[in-house]
Amino acid sequence: MSPTTAEFVKVAAGTDWGLGLRGDGTIAAWGGNGFGQCNVPSGRFRDIAAGDWHSLGLTLKGQPISWGSSNFGLAQTPQVTLDVVATGNWHSLGIKPDGLAVAWGWNEYGQTAVPIGIQFQSVAGGWKHSVGIRSDGTIMGWGSDEYQCISEIPAGSDFVQIDSNGGRSIALRVDGSAVLWGVGDTGMPRVPEAAPQRGFSQIAIGGYVAAGLSCPCPADFVDDGTVNAADLGVLLNFWGTDGSEVHRVDLDGDGIVGGGDLAVFLSAWGPCP
Repeated sequence: MSPTTAEFVKVAAGTDWGLGLRGDGTIAAWGGNGFGQCNVPSGRFRDIAAGDWHSLGLTLKGQPISWGSSNFGLAQTPQVTLDVVATGNWHSLGIKPDGLAVAWGWNEYGQTAVPIGIQFQSVAGGWKHSVGIRSDGTIMGWGSDEYQCISEIPAGSDFVQIDSNGGRSIALRVDGSAVLWGVGDTGMPRVPEAAPQRGFSQIAIGGYVAAGLSCPCPADFVDDGTVNAADLGVLLNFWGTDGSEVHRVDLDGDGIVGGGDLAVFLSAWGPCP
């Protein structure tokens, strides 16, 4: 099966199939269907996620629904209201409106043992571990550290999105740069050196690949949809520096904030595409 023509607002990928969330809230699925992971239930949704062999959707009312493999209790979704959902290889996670996280599914290594009383803004699951970005922008993890999934968690309090798969994790900083850590023998490429120069707006990780969506308007430093005087103020504030505090201002990637960046900046003046 293949996705019907439509505009998707989010996509997710499992082992051998894909999901797409349309703007009208319906879900399309395509690819392998050995466990029924492409048998999308009727209704409208606001979020999706995909594990190894199970799919997860969040209804408009915030109720998680799982289909596909039901091993390890994956189909037994909690009766709670969630804002977002995520999956590990064999477990699922979600964040409630109060920021507290829940998880269910395979828990042999404590990967669904969500820390109590911690508020999260983003969560993700790998094979034997889970990770999350706390409300203060720092990252924490739980479960197995077999692949340095926990011990190699990067320091900092400026993270905004996280994803994980197998023994690897990737996180996005507020400046648009990405950090990758975990098992290092899968042949997976490191985050491209050019990534911090332009910045990512979204990141994702699979079993053997990592990917990022470049910001369509890198000169929009204040993220208001327009390159204007407000962004110029940010650029000038870092004039003459190496740009290390805010990677995004070094638009031409020459290691210093100067005339080259101003030229790139002025070429983007106006509404973002």
